[in-house]
Amino acid sequence: MVLVESRIIPRKTPIPLDPAMVCEKDEMLAHLREVRERTRIFMEEASGKSLRKYHMPHPLLGTMNLSEWFQ
Repeated sequence: MVLVESRIIPRKTPIPLDPAMVCEKDEMLAHLREVRERTRIFMEEASGKSLRKYHMPHPLLGTMNLSEWFQ
């Protein structure tokens, strides 16, 4: 994670940006707040449960467990 946080190695997105997904700033911020709230609720509900047993591939960092994804 240190490598990602330091941004020493610049990376481009592996997925091209779809212009149809771009919207106005206020709409994007509202969506971000909504997703953040759902994530916060999920983390509260998952409190005390091991998230390390669930894995998903990351396009640059390889397979990561759910706990690493939320870091």
